Amino acid sequence: MGDLLTDYFNQYKENIKKIVHVGAHLGQEVDFYLKYNPEKIYLFEPNKKIFNDFEKNFNKYKNIHFYNFGLGSTNKKEQFFISNENMGESSSFLKPKKHEIVKPEITFTKSKMMLEIKKFDSLDINNIDFLNIDTQGYELEVLKGFQEQLKNILFIHCEINRDFVYENNALNTSNSLKF
Repeated sequence: MGDLLTDYFNQYKENIKKIVHVGAHLGQEVDFYLKYNPEKIYLFEPNKKIFNDFEKNFNKYKNIHFYNFGLGSTNKKEQFFISNENMGESSSFLKPKKHEIVKPEITFTKSKMMLEIKKFDSLDINNIDFLNIDTQGYELEVLKGFQEQLKNILFIHCEINRDFVYENNALNTSNSLKF
C-alpha cells in the first residue's frame, strides 16, 4: 500500500471504521486493511472472473462486503476492456490509448457483455471514512458518483494519470486536474 498510507492508517486508525475500495482486483489491499480492524470493508470489482477469485479468498470475513459491478457517475451498462496478460490488472471501462504503446506486451479484449455501473450514492452505504479508487483512468467518473457523500469521507486515495493512458481519462498535469 505504501508508506504514506501506512503512516496515515497508523495515525488515524481509530477514525477509519468503514473502507470502500473501488477496483479491488484480487483484493491485494485487504490484508493491509484488516490489520487496522475496520468495522466494514466494501469491495467493488466489475470483472466477474476476478471477482469470483477474490470473493472466495475473503468470504470468511463477515465485515467484508463484495459487489460485482463498477462505480461511476451514472447508473448504466458499459463495455469493459479486459487486459489479458496481467491478470486483468489494467482492465478499464475506458478504451486503452497510450497504454498499448507504453506496455505493448499487454493486450486487451473488449468484453462481449455489458457490465453494470452504479452511482455510489444510489447504494445504501454511508459514513465512509476511507476511499481507495484504482479504476484505470475511470477515477473521476467514480468520484462523481459519490456526490454529496464525498463531503464526509476523511481520506481519499486515488490514482490519476499524467497522460492519456486510456481514452478520455482525467489528467493531472503538474498540480492541477484537467476535466
